[in-house]
Amino acid sequence: MHISLKAAIEAGMDNLIRWGRHMAQGDPVQVVAKGHPDIPHWHVRHNVGRAIDALLRGGDVTAKPVPPDVEDVLRQYLFASMDNPTHLNGAFTPEQGRILFHAHDVREALLSLTALIQYRQDDEARQRAQDVLDAIERLTNEDGTFCAEVVARFPMLVEGYFGEQRPNAEGKAMTIACWTRGRWIMALCRYYRATNDARALELAQRFVRLVRRISFTDDGRIRPTENGHAHSLTGTVHGLIDYGLLVGDQETFEHGRRIFDTGLPAVSSSYGWSVEAAWGNPQRPERGEENNTGDMIQTALLMGGAGLPQYFEDAERRIRSHVLPSQTGDDGWGFPAPNDLDGGSGPVSILDITAGAVQALCEASRALVTRGTAGRHVNLPFSNWADETRLVSRLPEQWHVTVTPADAGDLFIRIPSWADRQRIRLTVADQPQQPTFAVSWLVLTDLPAGTHVVVDQPFVEREAEEVVNEKPYRILWRGDQVVAMSPEGPTHPMFPSIEAYRRD
Repeated sequence: MHISLKAAIEAGMDNLIRWGRHMAQGDPVQVVAKGHPDIPHWHVRHNVGRAIDALLRGGDVTAKPVPPDVEDVLRQYLFASMDNPTHLNGAFTPEQGRILFHAHDVREALLSLTALIQYRQDDEARQRAQDVLDAIERLTNEDGTFCAEVVARFPMLVEGYFGEQRPNAEGKAMTIACWTRGRWIMALCRYYRATNDARALELAQRFVRLVRRISFTDDGRIRPTENGHAHSLTGTVHGLIDYGLLVGDQETFEHGRRIFDTGLPAVSSSYGWSVEAAWGNPQRPERGEENNTGDMIQTALLMGGAGLPQYFEDAERRIRSHVLPSQTGDDGWGFPAPNDLDGGSGPVSILDITAGAVQALCEASRALVTRGTAGRHVNLPFSNWADETRLVSRLPEQWHVTVTPADAGDLFIRIPSWADRQRIRLTVADQPQQPTFAVSWLVLTDLPAGTHVVVDQPFVEREAEEVVNEKPYRILWRGDQVVAMSPEGPTHPMFPSIEAYRRD
């Protein structure tokens, strides 16, 4: 079955749009101030920002319009949540009977404000983003720790998880740097990309230093004292890589790369599944989180674009073998198990996780074909729909791609590491040619504009064993696509068992 990134993004957007219309049943100002029985406070603080960012990114990538009524109500919620002395996004929390702010959610506010600036040239969002940066600057010290004196002036922050540590289930002290501030790094970098505001990078540097010092070892392992929220860990690594690239900090980039290669495999699988709780969840031990996979895809895309094409293959593998197979029946994404849509919460979508998957697929869509000084690069063999260079893929049924460059020049097509290069077939303008390779790339030089290039090759099928979440699995690969996995998921398996696949 042909898999369309565009269709997956648009379906995810439909899921977010339906949720946005659900939010319209409450008046944003009243919900923020007094709550609403059908609108949990975390929807306001956390999910509104995620939905705005994903919808505007998705609309930009696919040209699917975001309904004005949905965009307007979410924008009202966002701004209402920030109309408080902190200028950060808070909401009425029934358990405490007052408006509370959580540091964990600052990233979501800044992402949504950045999207409104980037895609809507929203002046009010621009001013509120400046207020967010002011707040971050006041609330944290240059070493990334919280400024206790400033925090103490705002009672709404004290309950907002602003301590430097918190106890885990056994009462042991856990650092919370990634959970509260490390995840801010990527949002600050994204804001800088949209505005060129150097202060964003100055603030990001605080948290880069903090997490590199206390959250990860020099060789890239996650310190066991770090809070186990895996999405914050993977989001922090995304930020480290992005920051390193933006400022030319090779040391931070390489540290982030070591964490990606050495630390993150402890909380994820080779094909994309990632556990929700890094140190375990006794009630739901197999519950994964698509947000983590989305972070790792975006991180891999950044590293691929930095001249390390093996990470494009990593991103493709996670998209084909986990993100797309785990899209739920209501068009979103949720908490899957390693080989089942039900990871302990049912095979249903979760709003912020749907947003995370849409964000990742949008960034993958932008990376399908890129243009640099050396020429055009085909990085990911998915069909594109907007780039002037056309890419048509028959995967996953056949590894067969057709590329038609819009202008003259050199063309580079990434060849996967598992490929048998002796069996790759190349035609240029309907004429067979002997392919030429340079490391990971098939290289064609001085192509005239509009030349049809066709590359096809047989899949390599291989079986591998992997321990995922402390449980052994046998995985059958066909290229970069998982086609079967044993044991099979018990309720809503994403893949058949290897035995059933071979029998059928």
